Amino acid sequence: MGRTDTSAPVRRRLGRPRRDGSTVDGPVPDVIVKAAAKLFTEQGYAATTMTQIARAAGLQQSSLYYWFSRKEQILQAALSVNRLALTHTSVVAAGDGAPGLKLFRLLRYDTLQLCLSPWDFTEIEQLAQAQPDDFADF
Repeated sequence: MGRTDTSAPVRRRLGRPRRDGSTVDGPVPDVIVKAAAKLFTEQGYAATTMTQIARAAGLQQSSLYYWFSRKEQILQAALSVNRLALTHTSVVAAGDGAPGLKLFRLLRYDTLQLCLSPWDFTEIEQLAQAQPDDFADF
């Protein structure tokens, strides 16, 4: 007759191991996009590599490629998060005022968002012009 082990069961982590041994805080794609956005802001999109993004997200590079096969896909995911100007357009269009006033409100809001954004939209616009198929939504 063997002894019964009363210790707590061993918890196994699901998924692939992270480089730093930590657990994922939220959905993996969101963690990747957040890490990439920080790097894009700090050093620019062009200077950021997939290796740096994987490291910043605490992932093996192969795990990063499981979720995003190209850096452009990560940028598109990051840009799609910030669609406030589109929402504001609907609000302004439904509101009161002459068309010129509505246009002024929209342009003011959009300009403010661009100025407050950590992104260098000039770099992103150049990339979109060079790769129109990849950035059709942008």
